[in-house]
Amino acid sequence: MSAPVLVRIEESGDDECAFVDGRPIEPGDGESAREAALRVVLADATEPRVVDIHMPSGVVLHVAAGPAGRLRVLGQTSPRATADGHGVTHPAAGGDDDGEHAEAEGGEQREADGIEAAERARVAAAVAAEARYRAGLARPDGGGWEERDASWPDPVDTARRTRAPRARARHVPPPLPASPPPPAARECETDGAEPVGPRHDAGADVTAGVGADVTAGVGADVTAGVGAADAIGPAGPPAHLGPTAPGDREMPADPRPFAAQDRDGAAQVDGGPIETREEHPEDAGPDGDPAEGGGRAPRRRWVIPTVFCAVLGLGGLAAVAVHHADPAPAAEPVLTGRAFPQSAPDGWDARASWASPPIDRASRVAVSRVGSPAAGKARRTSASTSAAAGASVAYVTATRAMSVVDATTGRARWSTSLPEGELRTGPAITHIGGVEGFAAQVGERALVWAVHDGRVLADAELPPRAELVTAGEAPMVRLTATRAALLTSDGLGEVEVPAGATALAGRPDGTVLVASPKGWWHMTPATVAGDPTPWEPVGSPTDQPTSAPVVVGTAGSAVVLVHPDPVRPRLVVHHDGPVVRGSFQGPYVPASNPTWAPSPSGSWGILGRSLVDVDAGLVTDLGEWRTVLVGVDQAYGMLGDDLMRAAPGSRPTPVKVRSALVEMSSPAGGLVRTESTEGTRVWTLPTHPARR
Repeated sequence: MSAPVLVRIEESGDDECAFVDGRPIEPGDGESAREAALRVVLADATEPRVVDIHMPSGVVLHVAAGPAGRLRVLGQTSPRATADGHGVTHPAAGGDDDGEHAEAEGGEQREADGIEAAERARVAAAVAAEARYRAGLARPDGGGWEERDASWPDPVDTARRTRAPRARARHVPPPLPASPPPPAARECETDGAEPVGPRHDAGADVTAGVGADVTAGVGADVTAGVGAADAIGPAGPPAHLGPTAPGDREMPADPRPFAAQDRDGAAQVDGGPIETREEHPEDAGPDGDPAEGGGRAPRRRWVIPTVFCAVLGLGGLAAVAVHHADPAPAAEPVLTGRAFPQSAPDGWDARASWASPPIDRASRVAVSRVGSPAAGKARRTSASTSAAAGASVAYVTATRAMSVVDATTGRARWSTSLPEGELRTGPAITHIGGVEGFAAQVGERALVWAVHDGRVLADAELPPRAELVTAGEAPMVRLTATRAALLTSDGLGEVEVPAGATALAGRPDGTVLVASPKGWWHMTPATVAGDPTPWEPVGSPTDQPTSAPVVVGTAGSAVVLVHPDPVRPRLVVHHDGPVVRGSFQGPYVPASNPTWAPSPSGSWGILGRSLVDVDAGLVTDLGEWRTVLVGVDQAYGMLGDDLMRAAPGSRPTPVKVRSALVEMSSPAGGLVRTESTEGTRVWTLPTHPARR
């Protein structure tokens, strides 16, 4: 069967332009760009074809287009999908609270003539899986797609529905066609469109939309969502079933609204628009805080939240070449001895140890030895002891350099120029041959540099829509729905991914962990997939779940499953060692949007409203929790209108300062992102014992 047709809708000033398979489409008289793209797709459709429509907000709509001018909506990929998980949603399983999109995406399940089962499973299996335990939203037929006359199948496009200034989310851009767009496309990408990343303007209060479920911590790999297709779940990666975008609701008029960090992103923000208040330097007091009285009133603007977005695409073989790094640019200096330009987060000092130069808005921040085996239990202690001395912090600068500095002093350790292409993911910690490295995907290249000296450990040319995954100890690349590869210094070692399974993570022994509802495999290039090893039962033999599990994702060496039993749903955790063994289980309360957001430490994570503490072997229900950010040792989330902080072993507590969140921890303190007219910076704030 032919590959899906790629349609991309871009914003150019107040208008839109459309591309079909990278080709710019000229609208006719009175025709919108969307209508023109639809006209071209249907005109070329001599048989039913799958069409992937990339919207300005990051949503990817999956439809089947037929020659008779018919469209069948298969589902959509949430912008919350990440490099470690898909976000395929469907209103039968993931509509907003008011169900206002049911008409656009619901309907009677039926066959899509001419669409092969494997293609339908990319999205439909996730729908059926989650619908089984979505309280109040599951339908007897399990959901499906509807057939309708040709009209634009509008997804949950937050940017348009909130009538926001036209600015595209860019923390990790949605996948693009394999070949660079023609000049007209490049012009459309830049004209009138302000790239938007996690906005933390000096003195700003960042507000996330209500009604969504997850954002993930920057620096975390937001992995699988329950029942997601193409990776995790019955169709089986990343399978994060990201929530559908929230309804058009405005936050209560709060003089200090809560902050939301880009997730996910990781994986990350609550899925709705973020409202920021931009304070002006002339209104600030001597320490950078807003001056009392007078001054210019803060400007409000709506910004689309961003996530670590990834769609498992089709691709061929990847060529790998290991070579020397590009000529190293001079390291850009950091700021030292500066006051944090706004109110410091709870528990952190307002005097920064150092601040980065302006960084790429799509850049994550990685800290070496956080979440690695050497860190052990220290992964969940305070920032001052969360990593060994000599740890490094990595980020990508606005001048396109991978920059690595001393975590405590900010002193430059090494810097290297990045190749051409958009930063798709990273930097993130990984290991090749036992050597710790910083990994990133830039365009269609996956690179890993040694933490210590910046030498290139791996540099791979990837096929279109392949994605780098750093959820495991070793880097892995998802190539297609049925192929994955372990990235090593010797090249890409491709492995088979059986039908209905997903490649979860690379392992240090040179294998890839692959999982399905029936069991697991440790795959090597020489392995021919047979029957999986069944999941080991956990708990009493007389108290076993009656439903097949849904594979959620990983947290370090833990594999998380959900059994959506109608009577007693439960969450089961297995440990991935020489073999995968059952570890512990706990009650699972289905959430409206069950997205898996693991901590970068690899020792815990949050699925919907359930905090999974791998080290302690406990599952804790957080109530009506909606995740905002998951960090190394704490998470932020909403309970009602209140911003709360939760951590393994403790109940949620209110957050007093809502203007900035700690996205990562280093030996020197918390790493907090801000944005001003000077650009995006990352600040290192020492722990403040009196405020902890």
